[in-house]
Amino acid sequence: MPPAQLLRDEAADSAATPARMALEDLLTYRVCILAKMLDRVSAAELAKACALGVAEWRVLAQLAVHSPSTVRWLAARLRVDRAEVSRAAAALIARKLARREADPRDARSVLFSITDSGETLYRRIMPDRMALHERLMAALGAGEAATLVSAVEKLTRLLDRDEKVLPAPLPRSAAPARRKKR
Repeated sequence: MPPAQLLRDEAADSAATPARMALEDLLTYRVCILAKMLDRVSAAELAKACALGVAEWRVLAQLAVHSPSTVRWLAARLRVDRAEVSRAAAALIARKLARREADPRDARSVLFSITDSGETLYRRIMPDRMALHERLMAALGAGEAATLVSAVEKLTRLLDRDEKVLPAPLPRSAAPARRKKR
């Protein structure tokens, strides 16, 4: 191919490529950075208040509302891998903030529940978590806060199309008994 043709082809290729964009201009990057900053603030507050990590707090908070729960359900709910939930649950059990028991409906699974000590800690920590929430929302105007919440919900629904999020576990008394496979 003649050199002039090569130059024309290279120019056409570069015209077809999107313009360079700073990483900081991407929504995904900005949200990721904000999430990391929120995790750092949360980690510092949780470490100081109760020596819990962020993952442990999230599992404890879910168990406060949805006990008993399986690792699979907690992982789907929190959008994390099962290993992270298992490590957090093990740490909570070691501190007697949660308990582990066999799932009577599924021999392959275990159920995690919050203990009375865990419930007490949850009630002690939740006002601090709500204060952070209020501080963040107060930094925005009422309209901005509503728009942000709406936008986050919309993007979550969009991205959840590819995720399998399990329904909340039924309380033991309401759960139908599962038959054992033969």
